[in-house]
Amino acid sequence: MDYHSIRMRQLLKHDPFLSSVFNDITKHITNEEAALYYVFEHYVQREPILKNAYLYLTSHS
Repeated sequence: MDYHSIRMRQLLKHDPFLSSVFNDITKHITNEEAALYYVFEHYVQREPILKNAYLYLTSHS
């Protein structure tokens, strides 16, 4: 599965948990793109339900 920052931003709009995680990470990492990639690698890639949401909710873009 490939990383796309646009897809990640769409997923954050739909998922309050991931949005909260992203906001917490951006307090420590000032680079938003790096924070998005971190959430993708450590949450979306490792959790099947989040992986499915990433693929399903963002496949229409």
